[in-house]
Amino acid sequence: MSQISRVNDFSAFAIRTGDKTSFLSLRQRLDVLRFLSVAILLLAVGTSDCLAKVVTAGKLVGGPAYPLSGAPPSIGNIGGVDLSIPQNYLLSSVVYAGEDSWTFSAKKQTPSYKRAIDNFGILLRLSNLEPIKSQADWQDWLKSLNTTKPFLYETWLTAGISGRYYPPDGTYKKIIPFWLSSSAGFGPFNIKAPSEFGLTHYLIKKKMPEYPDEIYFDSGTWKNLITCETTTSKIRQIGTFSSCTDRFLLPEIHVVVDADFSKDDLYRWREIQSRIKEIIDSFIVKPKLN
Repeated sequence: MSQISRVNDFSAFAIRTGDKTSFLSLRQRLDVLRFLSVAILLLAVGTSDCLAKVVTAGKLVGGPAYPLSGAPPSIGNIGGVDLSIPQNYLLSSVVYAGEDSWTFSAKKQTPSYKRAIDNFGILLRLSNLEPIKSQADWQDWLKSLNTTKPFLYETWLTAGISGRYYPPDGTYKKIIPFWLSSSAGFGPFNIKAPSEFGLTHYLIKKKMPEYPDEIYFDSGTWKNLITCETTTSKIRQIGTFSSCTDRFLLPEIHVVVDADFSKDDLYRWREIQSRIKEIIDSFIVKPKLN
């Protein structure tokens, strides 16, 4: 949820380092979906039936269509790896290469593993890291879109998975020292804080709008980067909340994962990463044994 109104920090890195390719397209797309979910929350309180119809049509964010019985999986490939994604995991429709996910104007095509997937998002309940499995789960998700306490990202986790651009080895080892350097105009994150949960921890020198307040990373592996921020919403009922985004790579299928969750669950970062990896691995179509 922390990403709704903020500039993509990876794009800032790309611009400042001259790297034309960044995570911007994924972040913008997923930010729009999150913004739409909150817009629904603010403008359509009490209209969960209408929302369910919109979601079922696959037009907007809001979770998988229900009932799930008989719903075929979304299929395609990322980097040549065939994926079959059950509908009950999906946060919104799978975006295929060449589609305009902003207007949903792409022509419908016959499902095929030959279709390249640009990105997709998954939705998990934070308490057990499980997808929507029942009518009760579905109602809980709809309810979360129509309530402010607890806030959406205090009870649900979303993760964006993108195969559009897979960064070269050592990307985080470049990004993080840059953020800690004095040349970083938007920071720098130069206040060393005590390590937490096995992660090196830095605070930003001066709080700035549209940027995270702190970063966490594994200085032993340089395999992930977690940004966190505390936001005070203009919506009085929401108040102040803290959230984190964990960005990590899945080299097995060359995708970038971007998981958003409450900061209260930061201590579970290893569990969250492991579970997401397990889920995505379950989407991979395994060769049939003769």
